Amino acid sequence: MIRDTEISGLLDELARLMAAEIPDAESIARWKAAFDAAAVEAERGPGWPEILLRAQQLGVQLQTRIGQLQERRAAIEGELRTQDMGSRALKGYGSALRG
Repeated sequence: MIRDTEISGLLDELARLMAAEIPDAESIARWKAAFDAAAVEAERGPGWPEILLRAQQLGVQLQTRIGQLQERRAAIEGELRTQDMGSRALKGYGSALRG
């Protein structure tokens, strides 16, 4: 049986992982596997409702963080496309001047 304090420790670990500027997806995946395995064997003592609430809150925070990172990635991809188009335009302009 896994003690509830161990489950709380795993939630602390998730909070630390999420605190990184860009969380490591592989670390979060490993964390999730460990958490899922531990949750199955958890003692579910008197503090279990608070643990569940904290887990749900962290899940919402994680989903929010994922959305923010996806928006950031899309903005970076847009900037790269704009730079690429600008580079091609400059090359075409240079060719026209030489031609």
